[in-house]
Amino acid sequence: MSLAPGALGDLSDQLPPAAAKAQHETLIRAIEAHGLLVFTSPDEERELLLAARGMGTAPPGVRNRWLTVLEELKKRKRLTYFAPPVAERLGAVTGMDELRQVWGRRAQVAVLPDGQAAALGVDGSGLYRDAQSNLEVAAAHSAAYCNTLDALRELADRGVLEHGASRDDFFKQVLLPVALLSRRVVVVDQYLFGNVCWHHDNRPRSARWDSEAVVWLLRWLDRVLQPGAEVVLMGASGGQRNPRDAADAAAMITDLWQPAANGQIARVDVVTGPWRQGDVRMPHDRHIRFSAGAAVKSLPGFDRLGRSTVQDEDGMGWQYHWKPSSLKEMREAEKRIEDGRQSTTASVLSRGTLRAAA
Repeated sequence: MSLAPGALGDLSDQLPPAAAKAQHETLIRAIEAHGLLVFTSPDEERELLLAARGMGTAPPGVRNRWLTVLEELKKRKRLTYFAPPVAERLGAVTGMDELRQVWGRRAQVAVLPDGQAAALGVDGSGLYRDAQSNLEVAAAHSAAYCNTLDALRELADRGVLEHGASRDDFFKQVLLPVALLSRRVVVVDQYLFGNVCWHHDNRPRSARWDSEAVVWLLRWLDRVLQPGAEVVLMGASGGQRNPRDAADAAAMITDLWQPAANGQIARVDVVTGPWRQGDVRMPHDRHIRFSAGAAVKSLPGFDRLGRSTVQDEDGMGWQYHWKPSSLKEMREAEKRIEDGRQSTTASVLSRGTLRAAA
């Protein structure tokens, strides 16, 4: 998404403070949940920051809300620039041809001040999709309800991978957009390594089977994460159908996964332990958390991604999470596993020593 600085002021114009604040918050939440902000250059980013700082105290709290979310998006690597930079500014565009040629292949949505959008021929709905470039042009007041964001909300609200659905399609539609922006991924599932053990115990005939979920996920992540990324896999050890410890799990994954020489992942670690250690219970929820600031929980567990299509008749329910409070709870759950007195850690892969930000 590209956001013209003048659009921020339009969200407040001629509205009572409460209505203006609600309109700002609606767009902010949509960007927090699903947005990657695209700028023609760092100068255009600075212009947006200046526009946010210049908003003053009306509506109350909105200025700080914009500054906070822009800072958080930058921290999560969800701001990006044209490469190479270009001199054009979104807020200065006067013709649809220019918008199509400069932004058409670089953004999905262009958010403009209402007057600029109308001058470009966008009708009263405030929404227009250019047929040649597939770029969606949105006036500020309608941007949160554009078709692109509506489709993402619909996908998240549906939250079920149906029986017979392709796990690769699930990765492409749900995980890939966040993975492309991430340099650290943490996977937590008590039963994460159960099928790793099963495939390992049934070699060599298991080589003809669909790769189980851990190996399948690593193959995808090694292709699409940011260079130098880190992946941490957390699951139970001990008992039947579980590895003895982290070293055992790492050795089995190493036998089953032959990564390419030049993949994106610098390091893969395994953390395992009993799922109850004294009075400490390990997390019941299963999740994949991305450093880009989003996570996906699997209600029944990621083992339902152990075949190329979902075999369970009930499918796999999942939830998309992006709010900082939810992500904080997941980080705390991960730390509980790491800090367990009986937990162990081992390395599956080390292409470098980079430690990515959580």
